[in-house]
Amino acid sequence: MADACGQILLGSGLTVLSHPLMYIKVLIQVGYEPIPPTLGRNLFGRQVYQLPGLFAYAGLFNGLVPRLCAGSIGTIVHSRVLQKCQEQGTPQELGKAR
Repeated sequence: MADACGQILLGSGLTVLSHPLMYIKVLIQVGYEPIPPTLGRNLFGRQVYQLPGLFAYAGLFNGLVPRLCAGSIGTIVHSRVLQKCQEQGTPQELGKAR
């Protein structure tokens, strides 16, 4: 069980760091623009409309708590199933036919 707790803490830390970046990636890939373009200047001094950057999108992310709960539950279930398989002597290799 201590191993599962360590995995949960490690996974939670990685999720906290990576969740905003994944949220931003999905917004950009889908093409959803919740923030309108702003008027700015390019390298040559001309006025152009600029789409929001990484930090503007990072302020919008949500859904971190459900993602942490899902990751924790998945880790606990995986460790319990692995423990039962080891107790029964079941092979742990996946994808090989018997």
